[in-house]
Amino acid sequence: MNQHQTVASAPLAAEQAPQPSAQVASIREAAADAALNPEIATWLRLMRVHTRVAGRLNAFLGAWGLSLAQFDALAQVWADEGLCQQDLAARLMETKGNISRLLDRMQARGWLERRSDGHANRLYLTTTGHALAADVIPAQNAEVTRILAALPFADRAQLHGLLRRLDHALRDSDDAP
Repeated sequence: MNQHQTVASAPLAAEQAPQPSAQVASIREAAADAALNPEIATWLRLMRVHTRVAGRLNAFLGAWGLSLAQFDALAQVWADEGLCQQDLAARLMETKGNISRLLDRMQARGWLERRSDGHANRLYLTTTGHALAADVIPAQNAEVTRILAALPFADRAQLHGLLRRLDHALRDSDDAP
C-alpha cells in the first residue's frame, strides 16, 4: 500500500464508522454535566429544555402564523381584555419598546386593537383575534400537555413545585431593597 492509498481511504473509513447510540450520547452528556458544578449543570439543562420546548411551540404555532411571543400576548389579552400595554409588558417580562413592536405586528394582522385611555393604551381583541384565540389556545394547551407527558405525573408535579419555588425566590429577591 502506498502513501496515497492510506490517505485516500481514511475519510471513507471515518464515514463508515458507526455513530454513537443515543444511550452512549446520553451517558456522555451526563458525564459532561457531572464535570460542572451542580448549579451550572442545572442552569444549562434548564436552558436546553427551554430552548427545545420553545422551538417546538414556535413550530407548532407557526401553523396559525403566530410566534410564541405573539401567542403569549394574544392569550393574555384574551384572558384580560382592556389590559393596558404597560401591564402586558410587565406580565411578559418584556420592555415597553418590544411590546409596542409586537403589538404593532399583531394590530397589522387584524388580531387586536389599542384604545387610548388617558395615558394608557388598553388592548382588545378584534373579532378575528377572538376567533384565532378560540382556535389556538386549546390547541397550544394540548401541545404543551403532549410535550410534558414525556414525564410521569408525579415528576411533572414535582417539577412544577420546584420551578414555582425558584420563581418566587427570584421574584422576592428582585423586590428586596
